[in-house]
Amino acid sequence: MERAQALLPADVQRGAADGLLALSDVCPADKIQLKYCRSSGWFECPGCGSRFDGLGHKTGGPAPRGLTFHPVQVDGGDVVVSPRPLIDGLPIDRRIVEHRAQGTHCA
Repeated sequence: MERAQALLPADVQRGAADGLLALSDVCPADKIQLKYCRSSGWFECPGCGSRFDGLGHKTGGPAPRGLTFHPVQVDGGDVVVSPRPLIDGLPIDRRIVEHRAQGTHCA
């Protein structure tokens, strides 16, 4: 996990160190709201068909990168997710962990 965290932007690393990750639910390809697919365990775009695992890595489709991150941190026992600044997801070639779908895809 340390290797994975090292690839994340600094604002995302702080939350990841606490076991927290906040992802945008908007597809970077066509700006459509993603749907969570319970059977695959992935986020899927009903418009372009792009797919993203639970860490926001692109796993298929035309999206140019992974999902956008929101900075997140623990402050006095509260989890705080900042709406800004948005942090671009990892490029396709920087995928950290290989995840397989849990089951069939929805989109």
